[in-house]
Amino acid sequence: MYSGFVFFCDSSDQEKCLKSKMFACADSEKAAKAKVGVGSIIFLFNDKVNTLLGPFTSLDEGAETVDAGAWKEDIDDHTASQNVKLEWEELHLLTNASEKLPFLKELKACTLTTTQTQRSLDLLNDAPPYTQNE
Repeated sequence: MYSGFVFFCDSSDQEKCLKSKMFACADSEKAAKAKVGVGSIIFLFNDKVNTLLGPFTSLDEGAETVDAGAWKEDIDDHTASQNVKLEWEELHLLTNASEKLPFLKELKACTLTTTQTQRSLDLLNDAPPYTQNE
């Protein structure tokens, strides 16, 4: 059984997150309900171009709440963060994600159900591999 989360981003944020290998839930209302554990499965949803990227695996426990400011310009890089450290082996990019995964249109939290997590994994498994700068 998988613990799954979807984090929202745009294309430039996505590249920053991939480079730093640290993500956070970008919406403060959705982030308040997210508690990420070691081994949790995480997906990045770019709602601007409607793509889902993943899967990522959490390397550490998230804090009480996941940082809602990972992609804001005024982040203080010198203080402790509640961002989630990640690893991955082979990423896949699912296009037209919200049509294939309608729950993405109406998410009220970054947390996914087990069924939503498994469906996302299944569709990503069939999607083409992701290469940087797509």
